[in-house]
Formats: sequence, C-alpha cells, structure tokens
Amino acid sequence: MKTVSLDVIEKYFSGVSFTDDIIKLDQCTEIFNIKKFYESHLKVLKANKGNKLMMPYYHRLNKLYNFYNKKLIGQS
Repeated sequence: MKTVSLDVIEKYFSGVSFTDDIIKLDQCTEIFNIKKFYESHLKVLKANKGNKLMMPYYHRLNKLYNFYNKKLIGQS
C-alpha cells in the first residue's frame, strides 16, 4: 500500500464527490458514510498533529486514499 502525506490526502479528497456506497477497507473497517468518515478522521488528525496515538486515524485515511486510487485505475 502506497503511503502519502496527510496534505496529499486532503488535497486529493477536496475534489472528490462522495457517494452513498459502503466501503470495506479491511476485515475490521467498513464505512457506511464516506464523507463523514473522511471529515471526522481529518479533524482528529489536525487537532492532534504530531500525536503518535492518532496514527490509526491516519492509516485508515491512507487506506481510503489508496482504495479510491485503485478504483480510478480500474475504471481506466
């Protein structure tokens, strides 16, 4: 899985129209409201910048970023 900075993730999703799809990122993470998931995770990370305890939020956002990029590549 490609790891990118939070700035790259934020810039990427600023141009995305979120759908009502349900996404299964992994065996433990299923997203029912993609926009709410993204916004809440981004808010937590920005409020706790540099706090290593918040890394799971970053990892899930990074998985979402990779999921969307894989989806776009598959549509080409």
